[in-house]
Amino acid sequence: MKHLFLWNVVIVFMGAHGAYATPGSLTYQGRIMHSNGTPFEYNNVSFIFEITNPSGSCVLYREQRDGISMANSAGVFDVPIGGGTKLFPASVGLLDVFKNTGTFDCANASHVPSGVTYSPTASHERLLRVQFHDGSSWNLISPDNVIRTVPFAAHANSAGKLEDKTVADFMLADKFPGSGCGAGEALTFNGTHFVCSNINGATWPATSGTNGQVLTTDGAGQLSWTDQSFAVGTAGTAPGFNSSGGVHTLNIPMASSGSVTAGLISKADFDSFSAKFSATISSPSARQVIQYNGSNWINAAINAATDLSGILPVANGGTGASSLGSGNILIGGGTGAVTSLASGSAGNIVYGTGIASWASGTPDVAGIVDKSSTQTISGAKAFTNYVQMASGNEIRFADADSSNYVAVRSPASVGSNLSMTLPGTSGSSGDVMTTDGAGNLSWSSPHAPTNVVASGGAVDLRLSNIHYLNNVGGSTITLSNAANGGVYTIVVADTTSREYSFSGCDSSYFNPESGPTTAGSQTIYGITMIYVAASWKCYITWSTDFM
Repeated sequence: MKHLFLWNVVIVFMGAHGAYATPGSLTYQGRIMHSNGTPFEYNNVSFIFEITNPSGSCVLYREQRDGISMANSAGVFDVPIGGGTKLFPASVGLLDVFKNTGTFDCANASHVPSGVTYSPTASHERLLRVQFHDGSSWNLISPDNVIRTVPFAAHANSAGKLEDKTVADFMLADKFPGSGCGAGEALTFNGTHFVCSNINGATWPATSGTNGQVLTTDGAGQLSWTDQSFAVGTAGTAPGFNSSGGVHTLNIPMASSGSVTAGLISKADFDSFSAKFSATISSPSARQVIQYNGSNWINAAINAATDLSGILPVANGGTGASSLGSGNILIGGGTGAVTSLASGSAGNIVYGTGIASWASGTPDVAGIVDKSSTQTISGAKAFTNYVQMASGNEIRFADADSSNYVAVRSPASVGSNLSMTLPGTSGSSGDVMTTDGAGNLSWSSPHAPTNVVASGGAVDLRLSNIHYLNNVGGSTITLSNAANGGVYTIVVADTTSREYSFSGCDSSYFNPESGPTTAGSQTIYGITMIYVAASWKCYITWSTDFM
């Protein structure tokens, strides 16, 4: 249930102990009554006190006091402000927020600067805003109370501070001499008091000196004001600085004596040197250099014909040669002079004749194969790729004395590329070279007039034109290695009646029409094989029932 309260409030400014001490706190007194007229007597009350600017928009100070017992108090409370838990600000005290100088940060609800500031004027007052917690919720005492004279007077008339300075920042007058110091004396501290004394026993001048003078000592404790002057000299053998009395001299020796190791040239020498340039050098352009023409320095481009002469050695980046013939090339000679070499005639080449020697001559003389001349090559040559004879030219194999030769060449016209692979052996006596029709060459015996008698259905037509099969073992006869236009006779003796077909024929044409053989008889097949359009055509005549 929400409680309604009535309250009377009195703010009392309380001072700290001591007749001249700084006020220590504000005391907030009042009485809180329930709306029914009974006093508020909760035994654990909390208060939040906030000091704000005159408009109440900027909280300058926030403090919380907890654990205030109002039991048996008839609703009366007396709470000091300044001794509770300070929530804001971190570095400014209670009385400091009553200064009407400077700038103050404003607090947000989290007790940190909100980013807004407040700058008071001399006539600004402050407001006191109070909340108390009745055990169930916070209650705002409204309206805010205006704080007028007392805290400001406490700040202004504080005997314990002068603005932001405390007693420890000041020293009593009895710590200083009762009268001023004498001429030449300075104020020093002897451990308990300040006294007048000479500095390190020195006697100071009795006057303040004149403009530009400096303080000097005579080495015996007497200080005096002295005029100073500066000069430039030429004494010595190297630049140096010398002081004597109030005169300070920078010596820069001139280069007019052999004993001078470092210095400057004289103006007369500089003028003479400059004259040699200024009178003859004008309007320099790109790639020009400064040259001496025998009497003056001038600016001019280098003339290779007149300004350069002699032979530049190889070690200095030159050729070491004085001339080079037309068409000649340069040949290095190690660290010595470079020699030149002429080609001799058109088509010659330069070739090495040793580790450090060169010559020129024809490719044939140099032992180099060229692409157009007729050459005799005595050394063996190995090729890692094909050799092609262009335009139907032949390859010649000469006889022992090279007087005649045997030549091999391709046909005048070849429809497609053909490759022939030679046999891997030398064959036997009487063998002939045959082809399998796919470019593979091999050695084979010439066809003998005898028949070939075989068992099974495989027939190698290279062996003979007549084959006798006495046990086919199936209905397929396989033909291989046929010759285009070849005519073959195959006799089959079989105890079983079969209708035979011929593998190796892409197309088979029978006359009479193909049919079964007579069991226990012999059958004769006459086969003519023609290779047309990449296909084998077989024309077959046959007859059976030979007993």
